[in-house]
Amino acid sequence: RAVHIVMYIMLSNKGSNSGYLKLWGLPYTNAASPAYTALACWCTSMEIGGARSMIAYVNPGSQWCAIQKYNESSGDANWCTEADLNNNSEIRLAGTYFV
Repeated sequence: RAVHIVMYIMLSNKGSNSGYLKLWGLPYTNAASPAYTALACWCTSMEIGGARSMIAYVNPGSQWCAIQKYNESSGDANWCTEADLNNNSEIRLAGTYFV
């Protein structure tokens, strides 16, 4: 079964926290195979630095999305954290995953 998701997140006060940026609460658990489901990702008002873009995916066998920053110079992807957000950050995600 295919599940299409569309999300819009707009922060008004990021607060303070630790850990990685994950969006929990997908309606169904992602299938364990294929391994990862890429999502279209758009963001604004983020502190991700130059030569970087945002990437997002649904983790296999889970009900959450990972948000990472992709370094276009080195090809590495690293988790987004509270330090990458502002009080007015906006994130939009869309994609289809399978259960």
